Amino acid sequence: MKDKNTNVVLKQKSKEKLFIFLVLLYPMIQFLIMYVGVNANSILLAFKKYDIDYNVSFAGLNNFIYAFKLMFKGEVILISAKNSVVIFVTTLIIGFPLNMLFSFYIYKKKFASSAVRFIILLPSIVSNMVMGLMFVKFTEEVVTKVLNGFGVYFQSSIFYDERYNLGIIIFYIMWTGFTSSLIMYPNAMSAISGEIVESAELDGVSELQELWYIVMPLIYPTITTYMVTGVAAIFSSQGPLFIIYNYSAPGNVYNTGYYLFKKVMAGDGLRDYPNAAAAGLIFTFISAPLTLGVRTIMEKFGPQSEE
Repeated sequence: MKDKNTNVVLKQKSKEKLFIFLVLLYPMIQFLIMYVGVNANSILLAFKKYDIDYNVSFAGLNNFIYAFKLMFKGEVILISAKNSVVIFVTTLIIGFPLNMLFSFYIYKKKFASSAVRFIILLPSIVSNMVMGLMFVKFTEEVVTKVLNGFGVYFQSSIFYDERYNLGIIIFYIMWTGFTSSLIMYPNAMSAISGEIVESAELDGVSELQELWYIVMPLIYPTITTYMVTGVAAIFSSQGPLFIIYNYSAPGNVYNTGYYLFKKVMAGDGLRDYPNAAAAGLIFTFISAPLTLGVRTIMEKFGPQSEE
């Protein structure tokens, strides 16, 4: 009788394992092909070269040398790297405090907080392409005319004026970046024990003190995650450049994501892939230790719980 029950249990467990295996099989195949395979191919491409007849041969480190030469010559790739860093630092200095304040405003359920959240989350509801086109249309038809009224004129379009176009791109990235922040931070804040907040209120803590001394330390792991992923994406994100400019963005607004994208999609075809792959690996070698360093620093100097 025991052997029979044991066999039944084993068969049931085997069926469960088979079911789990079949459920995970498709996403695992997708992961192996679209992530592992694609990235492995990119690494291999960095060491290849194609001639005019698209015959492949081993290039050694020539593609990396070529990419470094472009950087030190002050070509577009160097401008792209600089803009990527400028965009990240600017959005960090300006965007992070605004993210905290808006998230805290929503967490405290202040006046019209639901409407504020809906307006800020609008870019995530509408597709990126539609939102980008709406932004371009509104800026050219409304913002440009308002600025003209104050005596500010543009040669052709504000998006091609080197005085303002990078600032417009940074504004758009910060605005659309609110969407993920207002999902992550208020959810993390809502997990804070109500007893802690009530105790602080009884002690006469102001709302700004509550945000600084109570809320932010308690959601510090979420802040760390958001910061680390932001650092990791410094040299991979292209922002709205393709949506706004297609392939004709002016050189002064290039970032590394757009540079590599255009190098692959609008370059010299397969012969440009190795150079783009080598440049991508160089930026990976820069961003990987930077990301690990930021994570280590934030974990080391963050708030520590008392034992």
